[in-house]
Amino acid sequence: MLTLYRVLWWVLLPVVIIFTISRMLRGKEDPKRWLERFGGGKKPASHNGETIWFHGASVGELLSIQPLLIELLNKHENLRVIVTSQTRTSAQLMAKWIEKQKLEQRIYHRMAPFDWMLSATRFLNRWQPDSCVFIESEFWPELLTRAPNPYLINARLSVRSQPWRRRFAALYTPILQRLEHAFAQTDRDALHLRELGTQNVSIAGNIKFDAATLPIEEKQLKTLKAELKNRTILVCASTHPGEEVQFSQLHQLLQNAAPDLLTIIVPRHPERGSAIGKEIHHKLNLQPHTVQRRSAGQNVNPRTALYIADTLGEMGLWMSLADVVVMGGTLVPHGGHNPLEPLKLHVPTFSGPHMHNFPDMLHLLTPDGLLRVAKNREELTGWLLEILTHPQQRQQQRDRIKRAMPRFAGATKRIAVELNKKLNSLEQPNHE
Repeated sequence: MLTLYRVLWWVLLPVVIIFTISRMLRGKEDPKRWLERFGGGKKPASHNGETIWFHGASVGELLSIQPLLIELLNKHENLRVIVTSQTRTSAQLMAKWIEKQKLEQRIYHRMAPFDWMLSATRFLNRWQPDSCVFIESEFWPELLTRAPNPYLINARLSVRSQPWRRRFAALYTPILQRLEHAFAQTDRDALHLRELGTQNVSIAGNIKFDAATLPIEEKQLKTLKAELKNRTILVCASTHPGEEVQFSQLHQLLQNAAPDLLTIIVPRHPERGSAIGKEIHHKLNLQPHTVQRRSAGQNVNPRTALYIADTLGEMGLWMSLADVVVMGGTLVPHGGHNPLEPLKLHVPTFSGPHMHNFPDMLHLLTPDGLLRVAKNREELTGWLLEILTHPQQRQQQRDRIKRAMPRFAGATKRIAVELNKKLNSLEQPNHE
């Protein structure tokens, strides 16, 4: 099966390259980092200590490992960390965090190499990691086959994808058997990993509960708070095509009861901002200045009803300003986005019905009402109308979230214990 997988990569490589070029043209890939996808790019400096490689998909995964990286670096003074991810946004956020932490000589970010044998080999030969850590479900066959001392942390295997993985067990079982250890989020995830042949599995919980809050530019936050102090703010976070018009229509319904309402739409892909603005104006026939766009340098004025926040790396800013957050990807069948980001800021958080990407979070967060998932848009409208017009109720919800969130923490410490053991063994003089 692995041989067949490699043959398919050779056959489909031209398609992958064309697809990547199209992403560059749409602003989703950084053309300056093209070679990193083939394991190349800027050469690493020589290093005498140990190197550990972390690989995650996007922003959420990279934010979740930051406390773990600090823990490992504090315990191992000669440790070097290489972090890879798939998205341009995650690369930019990681670069800012590394600079803020003054860790430029210890942590390096690169775009993830393609799971093609030549890319994987080149990447591993250049960095020569002593151990590798894959996050959630980012266990790519070629990379995991070649990675030394591989771990899987925060493992999450969806129920919907498990039949597909069982069908290709001949591919997945041999590579998952190579894992030194797998840390599952839940009992169900652990069971799925064992079904696929993983030997050493334990349940650690979800490290995203330990992650720091989203980065915020304090100066910008202070300025915007002063400008918007008389507005009630609804943030629609990480929206997808088909949702922005719905959220705009929702705003019109809510505005009758909350005339000071400002709705901030934060698209998942900021490059869509211009098209979103045109679509909203066309379908809702709004007055000029009713819709403003961040990337165009437009500021909120008293007549602004809808503000399109189409910039990178400012989600923490908008969520910090929010009185209420609605998660995007839930009014269309996308599956939602991580609700922990607003909850960590103690903001009342809601979603539409399509939140199927986070069943375990729903299991933890919905019983106590920390996250409310509407059955349809009408129910969501009713809930928002209630909380947006009752400041005392919003504050009570903030207090409830603040009290409840700490009880879900602790996964990072459990994982750090095992990784520290491995790094200690690698540091022994005779480990060669």
